[in-house]
Amino acid sequence: MIDVGRLYGGQSYADPTAYAAIVPAITGGVTETMYCPWCGDMWVQVDATGLSTVNSLSVVVEGSVDNSGWDNIDANDVPTVITSNGTTLFSFPGSVPPYVRITGLENAPAVVTAQVFFGRVS
Repeated sequence: MIDVGRLYGGQSYADPTAYAAIVPAITGGVTETMYCPWCGDMWVQVDATGLSTVNSLSVVVEGSVDNSGWDNIDANDVPTVITSNGTTLFSFPGSVPPYVRITGLENAPAVVTAQVFFGRVS
């Protein structure tokens, strides 16, 4: 688990150069869990290469209050389907649950990376 507040504390709108990309490890299509009960204004960048017309990614940004019961935090409550190579951005203004992870990031032969940014780490 990545303790965002401990590792990346002090980020704020006052100093936009302080934003640090958090690059969680991906195992079995799921990122390492990020923990930050004081974080807000999160955005996620998913980069995919190697996708073809026969494969896609069904990406879900999930949140949890207890690190065990997970649910989609997208306002539409549906997975985002990525069907082409490139960058896909997700934004979550305001508060986010204390535990966050990203699922659906595996589909061979695609190569997928994820970066997470918090606009506020108090």
